Amino acid sequence: MTFLIIFALIIFLFFLFIVRNDSFHDFFSPQILLTLFFIFYYVLPAFQFIQGDDYFTKTIGIFFAGGSLTEFDRVNSVIVSFIAFVCLISGIYFSYWLKASRSSSKVFVKSEIFWNKMNFYNVSFLYVIIGILDTLLLIKLYGGPVSIVLNLGKKFEILSGNYILTLGSTFLSVTSLLVLFHTKKIARSFILLLLASIGSAFIMVNRGLILIILGTTILSYHYYIKRLKMKTVLFVSILCLVGATLYKVLQVVIISGWNFKYLFSGYLLSAMGHDLFVDTLIGPQQLSFALKGIPSLLGFQYGRTIIGLPISLIPRKFFVGKPIVSGAGIYTRSLFPQIYYSGSTIPPGLVGELYMNFSIVGIIIGMFICGLFLGRLFDEMNLKKSVFLIFLYSLSIITFLYLLRGEFLLLNRYFLFILFFWVALRFSSREKIVLLKTGGSNK
Repeated sequence: MTFLIIFALIIFLFFLFIVRNDSFHDFFSPQILLTLFFIFYYVLPAFQFIQGDDYFTKTIGIFFAGGSLTEFDRVNSVIVSFIAFVCLISGIYFSYWLKASRSSSKVFVKSEIFWNKMNFYNVSFLYVIIGILDTLLLIKLYGGPVSIVLNLGKKFEILSGNYILTLGSTFLSVTSLLVLFHTKKIARSFILLLLASIGSAFIMVNRGLILIILGTTILSYHYYIKRLKMKTVLFVSILCLVGATLYKVLQVVIISGWNFKYLFSGYLLSAMGHDLFVDTLIGPQQLSFALKGIPSLLGFQYGRTIIGLPISLIPRKFFVGKPIVSGAGIYTRSLFPQIYYSGSTIPPGLVGELYMNFSIVGIIIGMFICGLFLGRLFDEMNLKKSVFLIFLYSLSIITFLYLLRGEFLLLNRYFLFILFFWVALRFSSREKIVLLKTGGSNK
């Protein structure tokens, strides 16, 4: 426990250091946002986890094929998660250093975007139609609006092999962002499209996608329209957190046969706390099973779950004998067979899946590359203020936070989101980066 206190203190002091000395002074910079997320996702849950008294291990752990976790397993997972964090932050700061070492003079640029209104309206209309049709087909797949509510517990069974019918929210979200960048204000059309995209994601019972849509929208507004104040950021974050946990509680109410006891007094607070601190903030627990079960129960995959991303997009009905390429599927089938054959899966998390593919070397190199990418993207976005770079950074940092708990399969939607937005922006506008001044100081 002494080790854990020292470990937590180091992380907290580092967080204070970068907040005070960060040259960007931006809460949404990757080094600040990811350090804060690491504290909540890895450090705080580790205190109860190290003592062997956490609910997640006691419930999910009984299905683990590798036996009980030892004290060594627990401490080892905390150490490895710390290594992953150090590599991630090192990659971010290395990207800043690399940029500074290549240029001794300041470069001032300005991004100018020129909209073609006719093309903008045509693209927006097309995307909205596709998004609505895709959502309606998804509702039909569920068997109608009422059936959606009655079959929440069969989500994975219903959606399996029908990935293309889950993209309606992506098209609608892209259109809402396009309207935001075009109007530069919170227009009525933007709000309607944003709500429609959230509604489409709600039908899929996918709160992670809802948070990605909201997070990308908030950051895009912050960097392109108006900088948000810290108190606004905290208020919106708390609101989203409470909304996400209430959403989960509502799911439990419906799946449990409309047992409304979860909506009253202590039950509600207990259910919200359980969802947040037991089902969500589980970084060290999630990683510990991967470290203990690989390679003893499951051999290293050597990139199988990464290479298999395109294959996962092909419906199983068109690919007889399609192999399992999902990281969560492979991981759960070998380490939690009872859970897998009951029709559910457990994601290994980004760090766990990097380990599952390339051992500890994969964690070190993979997290460093992620940090390098996010740091370089953030720096380029601040330099050019490009619409596309603002969108790309906003989507990337929010997706990465969700990816830490999920699996590589989430990258399919990430890449499609980028593609759809790039196509929409490309055909409705042209963007020009203008060089204002090089060398010297900007007086």
